[in-house]
Amino acid sequence: MRRLPPLRFPRLRVSFLLAGILAAGIHSHGLADDLLTEARFNLAILEPISATVPRTEVRTFLQRISAERNIAIVFDCRVDPHQLRDIAWVELGLISAIDELADDIDASTSIVGDTFLIGPRDSLQNLRTLVALRLEELEELEELAGVDTRHAARLRRRAELTWQDLDRPGDLLHSIAAAYGMRIENPEQIPHDLWAGATIANANAVEQLSIVLMQLDLAFAWSDDGTSITLVPYPAEAAIERQHQPRGMTIAEAEAAARGEFPELPIEAVGRALSVTARIEEHERIEELLGIRQPREITTQEVPLARRTFTLTVINQPVEGVIQALIDQGVPIEFDAEQLTNAGADLAARVSLQLRDVRIEALMEELCAPAGLQYEVDGERVLLRVSCE
Repeated sequence: MRRLPPLRFPRLRVSFLLAGILAAGIHSHGLADDLLTEARFNLAILEPISATVPRTEVRTFLQRISAERNIAIVFDCRVDPHQLRDIAWVELGLISAIDELADDIDASTSIVGDTFLIGPRDSLQNLRTLVALRLEELEELEELAGVDTRHAARLRRRAELTWQDLDRPGDLLHSIAAAYGMRIENPEQIPHDLWAGATIANANAVEQLSIVLMQLDLAFAWSDDGTSITLVPYPAEAAIERQHQPRGMTIAEAEAAARGEFPELPIEAVGRALSVTARIEEHERIEELLGIRQPREITTQEVPLARRTFTLTVINQPVEGVIQALIDQGVPIEFDAEQLTNAGADLAARVSLQLRDVRIEALMEELCAPAGLQYEVDGERVLLRVSCE
């Protein structure tokens, strides 16, 4: 369960640089340095992001975000990856930005462990709950001595799982089972398919299996000793029972608050706690209502222009168009296009830039030169005028 304080991030990213593809294999936790995990992941997913990219293929764009931010993103194989969308993000938290894009393609998002998932709503809404149920069952089996303690610890061990383009999900599932000392009782249930490459970061056996199986409309059930699994159809509904003890309110007030937001859920006062059967996401929201959990949020603070940094990739675009894109993303540039043109500036001049983490002066120097412009940083604004040369 993650509890994160409000965060502040000064960096403005205007667009992204395309990085390399991750190598294949299953790696033990701690061996891979590329992807952010745990506390660093928690910080990165709240960091603001800005991007303006016209008519881009959704999966390709998400791969660029993954590479730029070192965040694992899995794009469900059941969602059309070739959809084209216009991206116009202005200082959105990364979670909100990916949610917005997923909604635009009639999909949904979830975070399992340290991995972003984009997939069909009906499946994703149950995934974290199914993971919680399987982990709870594993604990119960261990307590009943049905599962060896060392084997249970192995199943909880976190690792990075990577597959390449055109890999088969059946091979992937068998590799997970082998890595964790298990076997699949009914592998004939695995449909043949060829997948696009992806990486799951810092995930245990239950999370890895659940993420892969979900995309095949499958889930799994444990054997009595936890050394094998049986594949079963993916459930249409999933719920788990948990108890929540409110803070700063009476049990009657807590029950009223929970029922007010979730009137359809079975909610019962048990002593000083509420017993609720619901999906994990609903439990988390109830914990927020009861003062147990702090909402995940981002607090932005205006950062002085002189301290902001910019990452910008532009290929053969008109100077005026780039200026306008910067303005749209919150850069305070002031200019009169007609006046500048009459004075001899060429705002239609083409410019190509590849800048990373530069100050406003370096950005404007590179941008203004092709158009015959000069700039002045005047406090919290940039003024443009025609070069005197």
